[in-house]
Amino acid sequence: MKRLFLNILTLALLLVLSCCNHPHTESNEIPFTPVDHYFVRNDVTQYHPVIIQHEKEFNQYFGTAATMERSPAPINFKEKAVIAIILPPTSYDTSIIPVSFTRTPKPTFSYRIEEKKQSRSYDIVPCLLAVVDKKYTRNLILQQQ
Repeated sequence: MKRLFLNILTLALLLVLSCCNHPHTESNEIPFTPVDHYFVRNDVTQYHPVIIQHEKEFNQYFGTAATMERSPAPINFKEKAVIAIILPPTSYDTSIIPVSFTRTPKPTFSYRIEEKKQSRSYDIVPCLLAVVDKKYTRNLILQQQ
């Protein structure tokens, strides 16, 4: 009986130790949050990717597009920054899709642009807004795929 107890105890100990023996691997992905319900202001004339650190600067580029059902999510500029990808006005249905946000070798935010060939009767200003921690905006690379 004593031998059976020692065997079970040894097996349980081996099981616990084998579960804890895996090295911790840090994820290469950086979290970000896409935000909606903002629009590019009509007086913006520079269409390029930009990293926005302060609310005053953000308000120079964007206005709120609240609806009856939804309103824009507030952004805490004390802790967060906004990656804004802004394209020139177009009459084509254009989407900017985030692909990845990785930390090595330098923080890199990758995105791709999808444009449908069907023309609209009006122009849009495509934009993508992604909220990230400010600590990841230093030496940030914005990369179109």
